[in-house]
Amino acid sequence: MVRSRMEVWADDPAGAVLWAGGLICDLAMAGWDVVVRLPVPSDGRSLEILGASVCGHEEQYVPHESAGPLVTLSDASPDPDREREALSYLCGPVGSDRLSFADNGFRHRLSVGARAFKAHALRASGLPGEVATTELFWPAMPLPFSVEGSSDGRTLDDATTPRTHPKPAVRRR
Repeated sequence: MVRSRMEVWADDPAGAVLWAGGLICDLAMAGWDVVVRLPVPSDGRSLEILGASVCGHEEQYVPHESAGPLVTLSDASPDPDREREALSYLCGPVGSDRLSFADNGFRHRLSVGARAFKAHALRASGLPGEVATTELFWPAMPLPFSVEGSSDGRTLDDATTPRTHPKPAVRRR
């Protein structure tokens, strides 16, 4: 069975937990396959607390001037002939340059469980365990890649998209 998938591209586990930990946890608890890609797979205990697996980068795009992780969401589709697409978002410290993209992004409201697990994961990363109730994600510009053909068998549909704003444009190959 093909599952919905979330990939988080981060420089270190602490950044992924800090900026996307609630979404990681909530989607993992909802049955999504959640993978955090790091330059060098290291101690992934904090990410495992959230339900994510950890692996290295595999020659895919990694945002170079981003202060926070890149999050890519793609939903499962049983149809191998359907064109596949992925939506990519950035998260991290919000500066004035990113506020202009906020209308096309989404705010994820953390479940009570995600807040508890994120607090434990933050402490495991050596960070203070205070957790906000929402996380902000804005579109990665330009979108770094899309998934096509039968390579992953995933696509994103409106029924499972965790956002409150209109769907951003998706680059198709």
